[in-house]
Amino acid sequence: MKFKSIISIIVAICILFSVQCISVFAGNASEPIDDVITVNLKGTWTDSESETMTTEDNINFSFSVNLKAGSYQFEIEENGTNMSHPTTINDTTVKFTESGIELKDTVTAKCTLVATGGDYTFNYNAESDKLIVNKAGITPPEANGEKLEITAGNQVITANNGDVVKYSVFLKADKAFEDVQTALNFDSNKLSLTATDNMEADALKNCPNLKDVSYNSKFNGYVGINSSNLEGYDFTEEKVFLSLEFTVTGTGKTNIEFTAQDMTIKGGEESYYFLSTQQSAGATFREAFEKDQEIIPTVPVTPTTPTDPANPTVPTVPTVPDETEATEPDASDATESTDPTATDATIPSSSSDADTTTDTTPSESESETTTATTTVPDTEFELGDVNRDDKLNIRDATLIQKYLAKLSDLDDEQIALADYQTDGKVNIKDATKIQKKLANIIL
Repeated sequence: MKFKSIISIIVAICILFSVQCISVFAGNASEPIDDVITVNLKGTWTDSESETMTTEDNINFSFSVNLKAGSYQFEIEENGTNMSHPTTINDTTVKFTESGIELKDTVTAKCTLVATGGDYTFNYNAESDKLIVNKAGITPPEANGEKLEITAGNQVITANNGDVVKYSVFLKADKAFEDVQTALNFDSNKLSLTATDNMEADALKNCPNLKDVSYNSKFNGYVGINSSNLEGYDFTEEKVFLSLEFTVTGTGKTNIEFTAQDMTIKGGEESYYFLSTQQSAGATFREAFEKDQEIIPTVPVTPTTPTDPANPTVPTVPTVPDETEATEPDASDATESTDPTATDATIPSSSSDADTTTDTTPSESESETTTATTTVPDTEFELGDVNRDDKLNIRDATLIQKYLAKLSDLDDEQIALADYQTDGKVNIKDATKIQKKLANIIL
């Protein structure tokens, strides 16, 4: 009898434990295993706010689009959070096809794609935050033994894993210029940039012929610089513009990609480059390696002219001219600046997120006097007083430069105050104009 009671108790405990297990498993079955991720691609090639990217595994997302030749601004939106990178992508290289760029939610500027036209696929990984931009017809390079073939402009070098390669950009300009803004991209999986924690010291070392440089190398695979000098930069004799050291950490093939985003001739009435597009001949950037290794001669890069008859004035893809002579634009190459408010144009990668509404395309001569198309919020501060200390001074110009180099953040009111040209965007020209105001060069 006693034995039967013990058996009954054991059976009751087992039944109770089974019921609890079933309840737990049933409860878990009703809960989603993973959070559902929604990813949108927001680009200026469409009138809609965004396009939904498709996925099969809730990790890798994709979207394909056919684009005409031109410049486009875009960013990724993951579950309502904007993700971007402060750079310009030229679609004629394989760098972004192979390893992609790492997007961050702390970047307020949008990416810029300079497209030659064709079918493009955007692939985004929600775990690594990496974005790969693929143009149909361009494939990743194949592995090449234990060496790395590095292409920069018209130069190609072959290096061994572990080698240190010095890369330099030289500039020769027929006139002095008062401001400049550039972006450099490289594959951080195959090249490691020699850098310190002190970007001011790196700027002095790597940009020896520029003053008051805002230099940023804190983003993987990216170096951004901008500088403004009212006295003018004299590069009439070729000088080093940028010099960097890389350690080779991979094999196969890769690209170092340098883009001049903005560059104004002294006086502010003419631009060598505007919105990442060459506006005037006379400034020649030459890329070169300094390494006792095999230098492979290549055919000079020829500028690509858009062939779409419906868009004859779409800007060409910026290319590095041959080192022996500046590339002269022919009659078919329009030199009009692209309106950043048009649906197939873009603000350079360091611009603000301010939206514009006009569809007018200004000519090159009008690009510096574009009427403001953004609504400046009510503020008690003077236009240009970016640090809001109730006075306009050099600190405001410096803060704009740091914002463009992604070294400082600005809130919406500060971005509106930084648009000193009142043209609906923030770029290096705003900092220069504030300096001119302080120097009584302009009223």
